[in-house]
Amino acid sequence: MICRHLAALRIVCGLVSLGGYFVHYDGQAWLPSTSGTTQVLNSVWGDGTSVWAVGQSGTVLRYSSTNKTWGTSPAGVSTTLYGVWAQSASAVYVVGAGGTIAKFDGTSWAMASSGTTANLYGVGGDATQVYAVGDGGGVIQKLSGTTWASATTPAGQTLNSVFSAGAGQYIAVGNNGTILRSSGAAWVTDSLGSGTTLNLNAVRMSGSSPIWVAGDGGTLINFAANKWTIATGGKSPTLRSMYGFSASDIWAVGDSGTVMRYDGSSWKSNNPPGVTATLNSVWGSGPTDVWVVGNNRTVWRWNGSTWTQRTLNASTVTDLNGVWGPDSTEVWIAALSSVAMESIIVHIVSGTELRIKVSPLISLDAVWGSNANNVWVVGDTYAGNIVNNAGNQTLNSYPLPTRMRSVWGTGSQDVWAVGDSGVQVRWDGSAWNPVTGKTSQRLSSVWGLSATNVLAVGDQGTLLLFDGTNWTASESNTRNNLYGVWGSSAKDLWTTGFASSLLRQQK
Repeated sequence: MICRHLAALRIVCGLVSLGGYFVHYDGQAWLPSTSGTTQVLNSVWGDGTSVWAVGQSGTVLRYSSTNKTWGTSPAGVSTTLYGVWAQSASAVYVVGAGGTIAKFDGTSWAMASSGTTANLYGVGGDATQVYAVGDGGGVIQKLSGTTWASATTPAGQTLNSVFSAGAGQYIAVGNNGTILRSSGAAWVTDSLGSGTTLNLNAVRMSGSSPIWVAGDGGTLINFAANKWTIATGGKSPTLRSMYGFSASDIWAVGDSGTVMRYDGSSWKSNNPPGVTATLNSVWGSGPTDVWVVGNNRTVWRWNGSTWTQRTLNASTVTDLNGVWGPDSTEVWIAALSSVAMESIIVHIVSGTELRIKVSPLISLDAVWGSNANNVWVVGDTYAGNIVNNAGNQTLNSYPLPTRMRSVWGTGSQDVWAVGDSGVQVRWDGSAWNPVTGKTSQRLSSVWGLSATNVLAVGDQGTLLLFDGTNWTASESNTRNNLYGVWGSSAKDLWTTGFASSLLRQQK
């Protein structure tokens, strides 16, 4: 489900999703509806007599209650639209990427100057006031007459939805459990607090019913008796890494010792016994040789039928962030250390544990190699290349502009690293070269099928594709943070992330 306004609240009357798929609740059951588009749809709004839906590539759809069919209503924009709301039949508002706002007056659409370039994810209000909310530290744009202007906000977090809880009373919700209130003037943080740090994506109510807020991981919070109460806690574990061997054998690992395995038809739990630590990385040489590593020195190995724990000899090793190997006899692990400003590269060869200490370095976050003799590690403003030449092992260190979270390549002369603030760099065999970025979001994973088919994923559902020449941004159909990516082919790709997000793209 990719609606920013969760239809699970059952106050909106439809659910939108991938490729224009649409379902409608008739009071008893959810029924499929033909939308007439193959575009991704992000939001739906309805009041019983009129229903609107918006999505990718400026798509705007309107439901005809007479013909009981969906039709297009082009707003004259090509940017992705994230939110829709109607003040009346002659005042319908859509908002989207880059500060896009357009209004339908009952006859035609007109673009509005929003006063911001931030992505706008939600729009709402009452008979007298309209607000739009979004990125940029929690931007709130207020419509005064015919002019949109920025309103002061204390959020500091992306805001995803805004709603009027009564005439002159407004609520906005967003990331990190943010709830704001306004009486038409200043916005203030709700003093009662939401009780969660999960991202909140939608706020709604109907008539005299309680206010409901929906968020990541299935979180539902309602407001009644002057307090916020968590109805469901949104405890789905975050999945932090994935690796696979075929379209019917894919692994994903994450929080609370979670290990999931896909068999071609469904994901099933395959947790190591008794493990509660966060698992940060998974790699294997084949279906009967899978390694998972995580916090608190956690290392486990799967032999095809059972798990075996590996105890590391290095006493200063703490959290393990990455694992990779060239074959079943050898693995490399990127590790943190209890010693200040030190990280450790653990190398296990035929059961024997070796270590390389890297100092001064706050963190090592990932490891990958082109072969057993050429291995890369990346971390806090750092890349290290371990080269083994006729038994002579050397570590070459390179400064990088920010904390790098992932590394992958097609060979020793072509390696990618990605990290915080959307930074992407590429190794050409002699130097790391910066690449013009397509996002400012943190990138957590990079992986590819070839030099002309590389993917990077990150925060807020960021998905980037490299075709051998250029990086382009693609719609992932989620705003959850993404931490892992893998695919069996260009036509079958998976990403994974926050709150057990497992997204699949098939072509």
